[in-house]
Amino acid sequence: MALAAAEIGDAATARKTLEKLRDQAETEKNSSFWKTANTPFYGWGKTAEIETTALVVQAFLKFRVQSSKFKVEEQKSKDEDLISKGLLFLLKNKDKFGVWHSTQTTVNVLDTLVLLQKWRMNEARNADEKIEIYVNGTKVREFVASGEDLKNPFVFDVSSLTNQQNNRIEIKSAGNPNLTMAQIVSLFYVNWEKTENDSRYFDLKVDFDKTGAKIGEEIVCSVFVESKNNRRAMILTEIGLPPGADVDRASLEKAKTEEKFSSYDVLPDKIVIYSWTNSAPMIFKFKFRPRFGLNAQTAPSVVYDYYNEQARATITPLKFSVK
Repeated sequence: MALAAAEIGDAATARKTLEKLRDQAETEKNSSFWKTANTPFYGWGKTAEIETTALVVQAFLKFRVQSSKFKVEEQKSKDEDLISKGLLFLLKNKDKFGVWHSTQTTVNVLDTLVLLQKWRMNEARNADEKIEIYVNGTKVREFVASGEDLKNPFVFDVSSLTNQQNNRIEIKSAGNPNLTMAQIVSLFYVNWEKTENDSRYFDLKVDFDKTGAKIGEEIVCSVFVESKNNRRAMILTEIGLPPGADVDRASLEKAKTEEKFSSYDVLPDKIVIYSWTNSAPMIFKFKFRPRFGLNAQTAPSVVYDYYNEQARATITPLKFSVK
């Protein structure tokens, strides 16, 4: 409502709605966000918070961009603080791919950043800035963050400055912050023996009738997926397969025809099942045949909510022996 009111120039409605949004702001360390149970595009949990926060920040930005039109200056300091803290929440919650978990959430965040650029250009704050990168207190790189300098990535080795305990990586900006986003992504390995298969979101079972077989021998896989939340959602189930598995698509088509799921993809190391949750669990079987001899593990089996990947369950890989 605040966005629509700001767009059409209804200052009274925008003021009233924004006042409610100021009171509803939640605090998380040095950032702010807004909650909602569900979004129109099936977002919930963290993705719903990100999507809602993006829309709220847009409303505050649009009101500030058009403040001269509305002829208002009240709450300027508080609103700019909420804008800053809301943006920090959005930037802190990128996923490892540099986006925001789902398409709809990502589009809303990017719309917010475009509006931020318009606001900052109006405020004449868009100067180049100096960026410094520190690893465990040691400066390893310094550069000017201009449009030209950021066309290509900076790549440098910091392994000599890291240790096996806690490592601190800092990206510092001198002067007024520019329209620059920085993200630190780390990858690490966890031994499967130390992982927990329990999930408060899903019950996933994947059973093979045999894990030792001859080349070309039929293997039957039974799948059970049940959501523990009474929530309408698109579910992706990945069933890990051993290398060289020749999947019997007819068995998958049979399950699809029986409306066990909506569609599927067959990949080299797994099959991906697309379905919508309902009150009954998803139960089906499919077949495959190993094409060559091996002693190898399957890919892990995973089920997760497309719009909230935090809701997931994982089964550790299984070892197959084919002769």
